[in-house]
Order: sequence, then structure tokens, then C-alpha cells
Amino acid sequence: MTGGAGGGVDWPTAGSPVTPDAAAGAARGDGTPSVARTPVRTCVGCRGKGSRTDLVRVVAIEGVAVLDLRARAAGRGAWLHPDPACLALAERRRALPRALRVPAPLDLAELRTGLERLAAERGGAG
Repeated sequence: MTGGAGGGVDWPTAGSPVTPDAAAGAARGDGTPSVARTPVRTCVGCRGKGSRTDLVRVVAIEGVAVLDLRARAAGRGAWLHPDPACLALAERRRALPRALRVPAPLDLAELRTGLERLAAERGGAG
């Protein structure tokens, strides 16, 4: 139905609701329902992208950067590859205080030891 009060816009006919899945499939042109997408996170060190399983969450607690392995701690978090090299890059770029929106400098000693321990555990398991 075009023209009239619609101003030249095609409106769906009455009795045929458009579901979000159908609209997404129609946008792709293949008519299939859309597939749920997983969020992509960015490492604050190397700026590489990865999933939640590839990166670890870091939070600031009273001026100290700590690992949040369960990704459940309150407050703003930043994501980092579990690699000391990515922490070194983040430190050099001053990315952690900026991402966590805290005044610099952050104490990174606990984070550094936690990442080294995590990298050793993952390296020994694989």
C-alpha cells in the first residue's frame, strides 16, 4: 500500500506482523532467521580483538589493577590478553588507567604476577 497519508512508504498489510527474526533475514536477503552473535572485546594492550574466553578482565580496586577471572567484579573493566607482552604494551601506552577511567598511575604489580601465573598455567596445560 503506497501513497496517501503514508507519503509513498510501503506499509505492511494488516494481519501480517513482521518479526525481528524475519526482518533480519530479509535484510540479509536469504530469509533465514538471524543467528545470535557473541560480543567481541578488544585487548587494551595490543588492540587485538577476541572473545571473552580469549581475554581476561582487569578491574581497578583502590588504585590497584587486579585480574577479574570470573568477569563479575563491580565497576568498569578492561580486557587484556593473558600475555605479559600485552600488559607491557598497555603499560607503555598508559591504556589501563584510561580504559578504567581512574587517575594514573595504577599499581600493576599484582596484575603482572597474576598474568604471569595464568600464562604459566595455560602454557603448561597446552
